[in-house]
Parts: sequence; C-alpha cells; structure tokens
Amino acid sequence: MKNLISILVLLVAFCLPVRAERATEGGPTYKDGTEVNCDLPLPQWIKNVGGRDGAGLCVFTSINMAAQWQNCEPLWNFQKQMRSEPGGGYPQKVDRMMKKYAPDAKYIQYSGNDPAILDLALKTGRMPSVTYGFSERYGGRIAHMVNLVHMDDKLACVLDNNFIGAERLEWMSRSEFLRRWKLGGGGWTVILLNPPPPPVPVNVVRAYSPVLQVAQLVYGSWGPSGCGPVGPDNATLQQKFAEQKRNAEWNMQRIWSRTRTTRLTADCCEGPVDPKIISHDAEWRSNPSDPGRIYLYRGGIQVGGWDGKEKRWMDYDASCGSWTDGYPPWLVSQLPGEGNQRIGQNFFGVDRSQVPQKETFSINGRQVEFRTAREVFGDDTLSDDSGKLRITMSGTKEMCDKVMSDMKLNPATASMSSKFLVQSYRPGTWPMDIFKRPAGESFFLSISGPPDKKSRSVEYHSQVAYEGPEKLAEAMDGALRRADPNYDPNKTPDLTKPKPLPTPPPIENSDVLWIVVASLVALLFGGKRNANPQ
Repeated sequence: MKNLISILVLLVAFCLPVRAERATEGGPTYKDGTEVNCDLPLPQWIKNVGGRDGAGLCVFTSINMAAQWQNCEPLWNFQKQMRSEPGGGYPQKVDRMMKKYAPDAKYIQYSGNDPAILDLALKTGRMPSVTYGFSERYGGRIAHMVNLVHMDDKLACVLDNNFIGAERLEWMSRSEFLRRWKLGGGGWTVILLNPPPPPVPVNVVRAYSPVLQVAQLVYGSWGPSGCGPVGPDNATLQQKFAEQKRNAEWNMQRIWSRTRTTRLTADCCEGPVDPKIISHDAEWRSNPSDPGRIYLYRGGIQVGGWDGKEKRWMDYDASCGSWTDGYPPWLVSQLPGEGNQRIGQNFFGVDRSQVPQKETFSINGRQVEFRTAREVFGDDTLSDDSGKLRITMSGTKEMCDKVMSDMKLNPATASMSSKFLVQSYRPGTWPMDIFKRPAGESFFLSISGPPDKKSRSVEYHSQVAYEGPEKLAEAMDGALRRADPNYDPNKTPDLTKPKPLPTPPPIENSDVLWIVVASLVALLFGGKRNANPQ
C-alpha cells in the first residue's frame, strides 16, 4: 500500500504544471553586483511601434537597438524605415528587409533550442535580438522579440522595447530566460556581426618597480543614470502620474485578455475605440484648433494621442511634457499573425506561424547546413574574438575610411590587422564619451587590450593625428607585444653568446642527510679496520 501511495505521489508531481519563475525589474546592475554585458545607454533605447497596418515592429526595433550598440550604421534608422511596411516579423521577412534597406549589413539568424550561439554572442560583446514568449508585465503569453543584454551560467537580463525607461530591464535566472526564449515554438535569434563598442579604458601607471603595472580607472561605465524626469517640480502631479503608470499595466492586462477572444474590425483600427475598453477612468478629448487628432486622458491626466490621418499613436509623459512614439493600447493581439492567435499569444511583432519549427542557421540570408549550432562558428560567421585588441577612432568618415583601408592594404599593417577589432565613430557620439575627448577635436585613435569581465581594458596607445600606416604599424606592434600575457623577455635567448652548460639537478635536503650519514659510517668502520691491522 505504501509503495502504491508513493507511486501516486510521484505521478501527481510529474503531472503538475511547472510554475514559471518570476522576473524582477531593475537597472544594469543586479542586486548581487552582476553587471549586464551590453549596457546600451538609455537615450539609445527605442520604443516598439506599429507598421503601416498597426502590427508591431518589435523584431526590427530590437535589430535597430543592436545596431546602435554595435555601430552598424546602415541599420540606425531601420525601425523608421519599417514603419512604411506591414508590421510583424519572421526570419524570411528579416532577410528581405535587410536586403532592401541594409544590403551591406552582416548578420546571422538561428532558430532552435541551443543557447551556445547566445553565449558566444554575449561573450564577444554583441547584443542578440531574441524571441520572448512570456513576461509577468503582460499577464500571459506573448509573441515578442527583445534584446538579450546579459546571460551567464546563473542570470539573464532582457531589454524589452515595450518598456523604455531607467530600471526597466528584466532580470531572471538563466533557465527561466531559456524557457521564455523557446516558448511558443522554439527559440529564434538575429545577431549582427559588427564588433561591440570599445571597452572602458584604464591607464597603465608604472610604480617604483619597473615590473609592477597598476590599472587605474579612467572613466565610469555607461548606462541609465538615476536622474529624475526633467520638467515642472510638481510633487502632486508626479505622484499621481506615477500611480497612473503603475495601474496602467494592470488595466492593459485586462484589455489583452478581452481582445484575445474578440477580433478587432478594420474600422476599429482606423481610429480610437471606446475609452472604457482601455480603462474605467479613460476619456478622449479633442482640440478644435488641432483637427484630425484626439487625445487620451486617464484620471484627468493626458497619457497619449492618436493622429487619424497618419495612423500614428504617441505616448505623452505629463511629468515632463514629452512625446514619444508608442503602441496603440487597443491594437494588441488581434492583428496579423494567425498562428499567435491559435495558441493564445499576444502579438507584438513576431509571427510565430512563420518561424521554423526545426533547427536552422543562415548567414546574410543564405541557409547553411549543419548538425549542431557550434559547427557554424568561425571567422566568416560568429567567432570568439573576445581576446583581440581594440582600435577605436573618431573623425570624419573620409579620414576613418582611409585609416581602415591602410590597415587592410598597406604591408606595414596588413599582417597585424586580423588581430584587432576596429570601430570608427564621428566625434561627439556616445561611444566616444568614455575617452573624455575635448570638443572640436578632429581625430583621435586609441589602441587598447581585450576587455575584462567589467568591460574595462588597458589603453596602450593614443594619438590625435594620423601620420600614416608606418607609424600606426609601430603602435600596433608595440601594443601586441605589451598585450601578450605569455611574453617574458627574460626567456628570450641571446644567440650571440655561448650555450650555457646544463645545470645539475638540485639536491634535496634528504639527499644531503643520507650523504652525511654514509660518510660518517664509512669513516667509523674505515677507522676501525686501520686500527686492527692483520
């Protein structure tokens, strides 16, 4: 009887659904001190919007933010370009849109369940765009794409383009993220191959000993600051607006649960819906001097506006009086993506019905045959280049292009160029802030070592004028020598001197003791023999 009860308990345990772990909101540093791999500055975050049919552009918004991080200039306006296209995204559509708007961009796509490709991308500082099938913030299943900004053996963190703001990153365990990545039909990721931004430089300070080198921090890390909103100092408004913002998430969950079973009509998509669908305290207000537009108020506070002519929704932040592109609150799950509706997922831009259900890999739109994801790693796709040195420059496009051309083609630098990751920026852009360059500087070049776990590296060389490939080759060669952790000048032989005699092996203390004892015994017995001659 006891055995039967034990078996029944085990069967019930295995049949019970697995409860999802809860994620927590926070900033780029987790409560245990873990920092994200890809700390994209808050001003570079982009909010998800809809395409020309209102369907979400989360796939292309995520790729756009990865382009901001990795300096892929052809994709800096990807989301804006996609607003003129129908919304929704899947692998084949990404290939078509890349070919149309950014044919020179280098990228890979993977669908499957092997996280090795995500691990390698983050190890090398790249920011994957990944599917995301669940979050407490939505109250259920979703068909969505976000940016994976951190993952190690314990933790993962995502940047969700529907939740823009300081302390809005979502932290969870690695296993919970992988569950959400695969939820709804398997994982899918898009990874740009451009190098990451430069690591934070640190100086090498030589102390009294010529051998001792101490790394000293030069400049702090990037990331969202703790600054409050800029605007009127109205405590009552701030408090009321913050409360309204918190309540909005729960109200939106009720909207989404209702719209799962009621398909919105084409007429509804042309303009605002009954405000009571949004929340009990919502109302539309119009302005006679602003025809064609209508504004949404909740609890007497303006939260957004709809332009009927442009079919465009804008979020409004009453605490600081700012407008940003947003997502219409009444257009959620009942838009293109029939596969999502069948499995009860809220649609934000990933058309699950078009995502392959088998393991696939492509490079710039070209399918690659493979047995495991690790087989496709290499110099032409995604390789472990995290140990390479970094060259970062800022200047005009013409000047930077000349330097990069010299590095590849000039014999003085060509043999070393593959040992460096190179990025070029215009003066004053956000990745150059860490170098603390003066305003008006026309050119700057820095050579630093590979980053550590805190994304910091020793800066070996810097210059403010380009003096040709020969001088640059000297700096590159010097940096490579200084960066080699196994280099020891004392181990390099001088071939002009005679070869030294081999050093005899050292004598252990125990060997010395036995030699002394043996010598005493020999003297003792030898002395006795000499004292009694025959």
